[in-house]
Amino acid sequence: MKKILFLFVVLTLCLAGTVDAHQPRLVFGGNVVDIKNPEISQAFYSELKGEPAYYQIKSDDYFDFYANLLVPNIKEIKTDVSAEVTDENGAIIFFLDGPEQKEWKSFYEPFAGDSYLKGPEAKVPEGEKMLPGNYQIKVFSSNNNSKYVLVVGEKESFPITEIINMVKVLPILKSDFFGKPPLFAFFNLTGLVLLVPFVVLFGLAMVAILKIKKQKRKKVV
Repeated sequence: MKKILFLFVVLTLCLAGTVDAHQPRLVFGGNVVDIKNPEISQAFYSELKGEPAYYQIKSDDYFDFYANLLVPNIKEIKTDVSAEVTDENGAIIFFLDGPEQKEWKSFYEPFAGDSYLKGPEAKVPEGEKMLPGNYQIKVFSSNNNSKYVLVVGEKESFPITEIINMVKVLPILKSDFFGKPPLFAFFNLTGLVLLVPFVVLFGLAMVAILKIKKQKRKKVV
């Protein structure tokens, strides 16, 4: 059984590693959100509720920084979302100006099977890094009532814990963020990535069961 579980984990990780995707994060409420491991690609899904949203990064080391604003490509979606990145002294380092971007380009994300509009992005120049310290990201819009996705980091990482989290999060995103039935969360590459390991696991389990039954029959004879 241990070998079966080991093979399951290895196969799942290999499949996940072949797909380009962000670690999904659902954000509720008005609390400041801590962004851990800012170099890892993460997507924070939320909706402004009458006031700006705040995120913070606390780092003791130099790190690469990347940020991008997306919105779901659905009817009547607004592209007026902006983000302001400041250091611990309040100095503005990056400003992602949504209204000033003439065109939010549409793109399809095959992993979850959803369409987005891509807004402004910012990153440190090649060869440079962000200094250790505390940083704040303020996300806001004209009326602070817009849906948005804040993408942070560019390094792809999908350990088994994130795959489990993804299974929990995607149905909620489908219904609350895109207005689709929750079941649609797995009619895509996500479903394929999750289905193959489970099929393999089921097959290995059946082989193990048949082996045990065969051994019992030999003992009876």
